[in-house]
Amino acid sequence: RLDDGRPFLLEHSIVPCELFPGLAARNEVLSGIYSIAQQYGHIIGRAEERITAGSASAEVAEALSIPAGTPVVMLDRVVHNIRGQVVEWRVGWTPLQDLYYRVEL
Repeated sequence: RLDDGRPFLLEHSIVPCELFPGLAARNEVLSGIYSIAQQYGHIIGRAEERITAGSASAEVAEALSIPAGTPVVMLDRVVHNIRGQVVEWRVGWTPLQDLYYRVEL
């Protein structure tokens, strides 16, 4: 994700293929899990997110245009539908400097 053209969040998102048939074949930038889930008939029930601090790995640093070892926050979220099935596992990294994290669910 970008803010004024500057990368501020790197995300990896995994969804179960059996709950989202054909999603992998779609060649488009996808919006958030809530709209995707709705397209496939899933109603989001709950999400759990863990937030930890760490240092940027080489991969994270390159993607965020920061030096390796820069302090980052790691966001680890698991989203469930109302039947309790996991519909997304998302891990994200954002630098700590000059930024804040806000989530609206």
